[in-house]
Amino acid sequence: MAQQLPNRVQSTLSTLLLLLLSLLFAPISFLISLFFSLTHSASHTASNINSNRYSVSRHANGHDLPTLSRRTVLVNGARMQKSLTICRTFARNGWNVVLVEEQGWGNLAATRFSNSVTKFHLIPSSSLPASSTAEKGEHAVTPYIEALVRVALEEKVDLFFPCSGAGSTGADAVAAQILQEKTKGRVRSMIQTPELVEALHEKDRFIALLQRLDMAAPRSEIVFSVDEAIAKLQSDGYPRSILKCAAELDDIGRADMTLYPLLDARTNRPDWDKTRHRLSNLSIPLCVRTPYILQEFIGDRPAAPGARDGGKASEWCTHATVVDGQLTAFVCCPSNDMLMTYYPASHTIVGELALRWTSTFLYRLAKLGATSNRSSVPLSPLTRDTQWNRDTLVGKYAPVEAGITGQFSMDFIYQPATGDTEARLVAIECNPRVHTAICLLVGNPALGEALVPASQAHSLKVTGPSIKEAETMDELSYLSALSLPVMERPPETQLATQADLDALTALPPTWASSRVRFYHAKSLLQKAYVGDATLPQSWIGHDLPARILPAAQLLSAAWVQSIMRLVHPLWSNSEAPVGQVISIPTTAEGKTGVAAYDLAASAPLPPFTDPSFAKDDPWPFFALYHLQWPQLLLWQLVVRGKKWSRINVSTARIFEC
Repeated sequence: MAQQLPNRVQSTLSTLLLLLLSLLFAPISFLISLFFSLTHSASHTASNINSNRYSVSRHANGHDLPTLSRRTVLVNGARMQKSLTICRTFARNGWNVVLVEEQGWGNLAATRFSNSVTKFHLIPSSSLPASSTAEKGEHAVTPYIEALVRVALEEKVDLFFPCSGAGSTGADAVAAQILQEKTKGRVRSMIQTPELVEALHEKDRFIALLQRLDMAAPRSEIVFSVDEAIAKLQSDGYPRSILKCAAELDDIGRADMTLYPLLDARTNRPDWDKTRHRLSNLSIPLCVRTPYILQEFIGDRPAAPGARDGGKASEWCTHATVVDGQLTAFVCCPSNDMLMTYYPASHTIVGELALRWTSTFLYRLAKLGATSNRSSVPLSPLTRDTQWNRDTLVGKYAPVEAGITGQFSMDFIYQPATGDTEARLVAIECNPRVHTAICLLVGNPALGEALVPASQAHSLKVTGPSIKEAETMDELSYLSALSLPVMERPPETQLATQADLDALTALPPTWASSRVRFYHAKSLLQKAYVGDATLPQSWIGHDLPARILPAAQLLSAAWVQSIMRLVHPLWSNSEAPVGQVISIPTTAEGKTGVAAYDLAASAPLPPFTDPSFAKDDPWPFFALYHLQWPQLLLWQLVVRGKKWSRINVSTARIFEC
């Protein structure tokens, strides 16, 4: 169902209230940041950097490897929290960090205030067009791409690590390709080739690629008109489907999970007149200029014979860093259309399935590139596709030893087992860029080495079969030979953390239970203080106005809730998302149980579970809520003058309506 959208007055009131909250809490945030900056100074980070600057690592046979001088990495996307995670990780691993952001975004971007950043540059917007038309087969070079390449060459960077947004991923891939050519492969980039980025980013092409790799995928087709959409829906056996814009970012339709065709309430049969009317009045018109993807809806499984309940489907997301064909970092967590609380779940049954799926996908993709020139497999007649080879998968100017490299962020639908039907994990989308979920990996000291090619690592990296070895291996042998990538803490650690969380919420607030509650709270606080990523992560700037205040006892009166809904239609306790608790079976230490993830709940113990905060780098926390977001809100109110329905604190996205 489509969400109720605010009018202009409601949007303005909401903006003013958020600005007021920022002003009221600014002294508290400032004192927190000041305290930790004085007690946990930048010397902690500096000591890590200096200790790694001229480190000597040892080969497995005991011989010293050549020492590595301090290297430089270029990171973009300063407005997004994932860039902050990446900058801190590289700085703590001994790198100089050069940060860039687009003009209009970067002036007060929180990440630029991090002590992990060595230099900061503003560059032209990625939305500016190219000055000249690209020749056939070439990619247009925009001012944004030119500036990225210029900064990289001037700063003599060794690695380009994009933290791309949805609109700049393609441009970042082109910039990486140009850097590779200009430096003859010296500068490596942690992003896929432009051809692979396009194939993964566009839903219809991603589904076509999955079909070609013989991997489960929902039926998905691109439609260019209402008549074409109706005709496909009316064809025999066509599944009920959802509709998503393929050409633009659809802030309104992002959360719209309407199933087509619409059904008559009395007969439960398709109502084609109502369906046509709905398709003709989408927020972004369905036409040749703005086509849509008609995608099969994968929902709950029916109950098995004799069973009361069926299998409830759930949405999951993953982040995978791939270096030269090897999966080096991986995280999985339950998801929804705008995820704001991240739970570590890589060691659950879904995480294990997703890890195996990702490894299989990478193996088959590499095999496709090695065999496509002599393959007789026809391209999908339904969608666009690419002729895959080494140049389109790895890059024409990549080093000889290079393999598929980049970030693969997948969205999955998980259908649990019911009766004789096995559990099923189906990929529905791929974002070829860093996922914010990478914040769950910051507690793992091996993350820094997992994000770079072997030639730029401080220590020997052993992650599995080499590229040449993989080409001669069958799929089962390849999967069996893989080493586990960097992930969050193991299940037993997570279970101990969950026990502490459950104890705090289950025990009644009585005098008799106070000592027990204090014990568990102390345990959680110690874990949060040392940066234990087994704790869920969320942003207090979202939790406070969207979750904590609406659920507060003082604001629970019906008349107060009514006023809150008048201010914003989504702002009240009664409007909290329904069905946001995802439950899956777990097995650890020989015991079976159920893990429940409440995606509408805030993370405990702010600011320690706020990814913007770090003890040795506290000022980005202050800058995010009292510099960056006030600027964005004022710009939205005064300059853009457009209504908004939701805000994503972590990605700096304002969903306009």
